[in-house]
Amino acid sequence: MNIFSLTMLCCAQTAPAITANIEHGVYRFDTGFERTQNDYRSGPDTIFDGSLAAAYYYMPVASTYELVDDGAFVNRGSLGEEQVNGMVFEYCTTANQVDCELRFYVDNIFNSGPSGWVDQSNRGEACVYGLAGLPGSFTGTLSCWSVSLDLSGGFECTLPQEQALGSVDAFGWSLQWLIQNATTGLLLPNTNGPQGYGTRPSFEFYDLSQPHGSEYQGVLTAAAGNFSMRLFGNVVDTQAYYSASPLANDTVRFNALTPIRSGAVASWAVDNVDPAATYGMLVSAHQADLPIVANGTASLLINHHFLLNNPLSLGASGAISVTIPPVVLPNVVYTQALKLNGVLVPSNVVATSNGLAHYN
Repeated sequence: MNIFSLTMLCCAQTAPAITANIEHGVYRFDTGFERTQNDYRSGPDTIFDGSLAAAYYYMPVASTYELVDDGAFVNRGSLGEEQVNGMVFEYCTTANQVDCELRFYVDNIFNSGPSGWVDQSNRGEACVYGLAGLPGSFTGTLSCWSVSLDLSGGFECTLPQEQALGSVDAFGWSLQWLIQNATTGLLLPNTNGPQGYGTRPSFEFYDLSQPHGSEYQGVLTAAAGNFSMRLFGNVVDTQAYYSASPLANDTVRFNALTPIRSGAVASWAVDNVDPAATYGMLVSAHQADLPIVANGTASLLINHHFLLNNPLSLGASGAISVTIPPVVLPNVVYTQALKLNGVLVPSNVVATSNGLAHYN
């Protein structure tokens, strides 16, 4: 079955049907790949969903090819951008291991590609990730994988939303296989259900073996308009931030579960709760980066001279929901979680979290 053709190339490509079950796993940069049925997703928001339903075909691509697909983020909130902290992508292969490079681009212009793409060595990507040691086939027969990529903890990628509601300004993304045995390829979703917002039935094709990448326009002739992929991010107008020089006990992972708005219920939670610990939260009008917590082993990321209220206890659950008074909030509110050995006093703090910036 012909799935796509490449303008100006000699011949159309084909996409084999999937004949294997799709296995699942999680990839983290500190621990590598773990095979698990738990679909770790970061988030909490799904900010792009181009997975549609079950996939029927996959598309092998040579290791010298970069295919830049696209999507768009709905214009929401006041910040104008999204911080991607998780991704799910899917592929099939007969190789025993898969190594690849993932790239995000701030735009992907139809029939031109990302505006910053110059040549093979200067692609102008917003973020690039080397993903080594992804699983392949244990038997040499076709195996298919759905990988949840965890970008939280300092690996997030910030990309622009569409400039105005409905303008559908595209971001770009690509996965380049570093070793190709002629079988490794991304999944193409079936046509049941809505396609990813801002997707087009095409992609930008770069042959990296040719001078300057020799960009062409690839066209998906199947109804599915994109390669299967989902992106996750923070709640609207919230971004995580980190110390410029992380310390040994900057280990708590902290997230907002709701938008932080005046007069509304706001919720936060620690992701990696230690059942033997208790937790607290600081709220400030300014951020900081001071190595002064837990005897200099953890970073204070909020300015303690501009606290907006007394420290809040999160208890053993590491979570809290509060109603914010109907007042005018600062343009940015900063929050940080503390891990404690006992009650909420400075001397009991043993670790700290990332900071969260909430924009208003």
